[in-house]
Amino acid sequence: MFRRTMKLMLAFMLTLYLRLFSEGHAVPDFCTKCRCNEFQTQISCASLRLITVPPAIPVNVEYLNLKNNKITNIGEQVFQNLTNLKKLELRNNEIQEIDEQAFHDLTNLKEL
Repeated sequence: MFRRTMKLMLAFMLTLYLRLFSEGHAVPDFCTKCRCNEFQTQISCASLRLITVPPAIPVNVEYLNLKNNKITNIGEQVFQNLTNLKKLELRNNEIQEIDEQAFHDLTNLKEL
């Protein structure tokens, strides 16, 4: 009986540990396509043949690299709520249109 109880306890603890560990280190959906650092403050989506700016960019991003893609349009809300963004790289795209409000929320942007 003692042995069975210990096995159950061990199985429970292992399950709990694995669950906590996997939730705490899960890779966000956004970072499955783009490369993100651990805190999602530096993100590179360079050279992925993107035709639009990816949705759901993590709000704590400080550096966003979108260069060498095929992005044609920078819409009004694509960078909405990215108030921590300091550097945005868009060179070598096929941008034809930029909404006049596209960069409105980028209050800390230092380099474009």
